[in-house]
Amino acid sequence: MSAVLSPVLHGPAISARGRFGEAVAALLQGRIEGHGPELALHLSAAPDLHLLEQLQARHSRVIGAFLFERYAVITPLLEDASACASCFRRRFVSAPPPPYSVEFCESVIANSERDPQFEYEGFLPSTARLVAELVLKSLESPQAGATVIDQFGAQHQGAPLMAVHGCRCRRVSGRSHAGPERFTRHLLGDLPWPSH
Repeated sequence: MSAVLSPVLHGPAISARGRFGEAVAALLQGRIEGHGPELALHLSAAPDLHLLEQLQARHSRVIGAFLFERYAVITPLLEDASACASCFRRRFVSAPPPPYSVEFCESVIANSERDPQFEYEGFLPSTARLVAELVLKSLESPQAGATVIDQFGAQHQGAPLMAVHGCRCRRVSGRSHAGPERFTRHLLGDLPWPSH
């Protein structure tokens, strides 16, 4: 199934792909109207991460949720002030959830982007409910990283997301490099003189 963008004019845009995306979108209907048109949600039964990047070109804030093999993944709130959709894509591909390799992850994402019919059909209704609740929680208090839900183990965990060095979102936020504080901050408590 292809992504369907909701015709909301004054609220967030919702893009849903596949049965999973439609199930999560239905659970969110009527619960996100307080957020303006600068927000877009992409809910998908496939890891079509290129759509997150396309949505962020039109909306300043984006949250995605998608299925990847046995996992459901929820992005943090993606915006130029923190980390953008491009950073998320690069970080997810370079460190996919175990036991999957980088090559396997790249292959699945490429197939998902090439074939609009590609989707993971197996998911539990409880997973869709949990994803909807975690998306709402992320909107209320933005998370610093992605949430990865193991559908088989019924566990979920956070995975930190940092902007990729040299990405355009680092230039927008004014953070072009990590700076020396990153490497010396832990030493300040050990110094014999007071820190500033």
